[in-house]
Amino acid sequence: MTTLNLTAVPDDLVERLRAIAEQDGTDLVAAAVRCLERGLSDEELAEADIRELRDLRAQNPNAWVTEEMIRAARTEGRG
Repeated sequence: MTTLNLTAVPDDLVERLRAIAEQDGTDLVAAAVRCLERGLSDEELAEADIRELRDLRAQNPNAWVTEEMIRAARTEGRG
C-alpha cells in the first residue's frame, strides 16, 4: 500500500472526518480512505452517466429539447 500525506487540510474537514470515524468505530485514516473511495466511485458513476447520455445524443441527433420548448409544454399543461 502507498502512504499518502496530506497537508493544509482545513480544521472543519478534519473534524467531519473524525465524526465519521467515531460513528464507524474506525480511525481518521480509515474514514478518509472510505470518503475518498466513495467520492471516486460517485465521480466514476457520473462519468459513466455522461458517456451514456452522449451516446444517446449521438444516436438521436435531432432529439433536442430547448428551454423554450420546456416553457411551452409547461404553459400548455396549465391550460
